[in-house]
Amino acid sequence: MSLQLTRRGAILGGLGTLAVGGRASAQDKIVLKMGTLGSTEYFYYKGAKRMADEMASKSAGKVEIQVFPNQQLGNERDMIEGLQLGTLDLAVGFLPGLGRPVLRQPLFRDPYVCLMRRDHPIGKSLTRKKFIEASHVLVSYRGGHRVIEEALQRAGVARRIALRVPHFTVVPMVLERTDLILILPARVARVYERQGRFKFLAPPVPIPPADVGVHWHERFDADPGNRWLREQLLELFTDQSSRRG
Repeated sequence: MSLQLTRRGAILGGLGTLAVGGRASAQDKIVLKMGTLGSTEYFYYKGAKRMADEMASKSAGKVEIQVFPNQQLGNERDMIEGLQLGTLDLAVGFLPGLGRPVLRQPLFRDPYVCLMRRDHPIGKSLTRKKFIEASHVLVSYRGGHRVIEEALQRAGVARRIALRVPHFTVVPMVLERTDLILILPARVARVYERQGRFKFLAPPVPIPPADVGVHWHERFDADPGNRWLREQLLELFTDQSSRRG
């Protein structure tokens, strides 16, 4: 889910990423800002609101999350730079390649799937031949999802890119009006599928799953407030994973 949390105004830019900024305290009320890429009508915003309610409940009102739509809090580059500089407390997402001074704790693994409109002519299975012949949407995301391209290159498979979009917010209207398909994490694909207008299929070549984790600057490793907030996020995502089976 494309979200971001901060007290200072940090941001979350890429799919499946959450950033938290500002000094947390286990005793004092924490007011965080969460930013999403889409509008208030988009499911990212609605998901952020649900997360805010759940965090408030789990923390007995000690954590208040204010949600800001339409990328009001910044972009992905701001988030990553803030994490590396220590101006953000936490980032949750698929962020491979980050080493010290950034530390990491794994949360869950999210496999990649191919999303398309429900009545797509591809049918019920996606073969290698169908995948190559299909036209694809490419989201110009700078984060960890580059593993998709690396996996396709290893398999000797080239996609026919018909459309490039800056982020996932325009994907629903594009897919339901065309025969285009999109590779994305399964958790996001399930949200689209529940709308009743889309379906997803397994890709015909192996793609490593997105390893989503909590990230923080090493200077905050022993900080009581930061550690407490990491524990809350770990519990939250673990509960969500269990409910999804």
